Amino acid sequence: MVYPGTGKGQLDRLIRIFAGFGIPTYPIFDADGAVGSKTVEIAGLMGRDLSGVDSIQTTIGDKLTIFEGELEDALEDEIDEYEEWWDEAGEEWGANDSKPLKHRYMAVQIENKIKDGASPEEVIPETVQRIIRKVRDLDTAVEVFEGEIGEEAVVATGS
Repeated sequence: MVYPGTGKGQLDRLIRIFAGFGIPTYPIFDADGAVGSKTVEIAGLMGRDLSGVDSIQTTIGDKLTIFEGELEDALEDEIDEYEEWWDEAGEEWGANDSKPLKHRYMAVQIENKIKDGASPEEVIPETVQRIIRKVRDLDTAVEVFEGEIGEEAVVATGS
């Protein structure tokens, strides 16, 4: 299942909920150029300690992906038709101010190329392919709670 979040603000809660139900979770988010407290918190929930880190390069790890800047920066470098599709999404779908809708438009364009005979490896951006491989290898939910059911649960520090 893919849950299209609305930013990092709620992501820690979703990780905790999914972990509580034993649902393997692979967060993907951008650091917006700096490592803020929310990025540190989410990475910590996934077992990566970023405390004291000021900046981060794009990282596609076993338990999470963090983009250094924005997802769009990575996609723009890997999709030849990026600018064209970005503009078309606004014109054809009215997605002028909606990044998620523009991303969906691009996914449809990639899907259409595959339906027309292109191999997925040729048209799916390498970054996305790497993330897909990591998600496919994901087999367990993270442990974010300490204590037994019925006891006060506290967030684990990643140890």
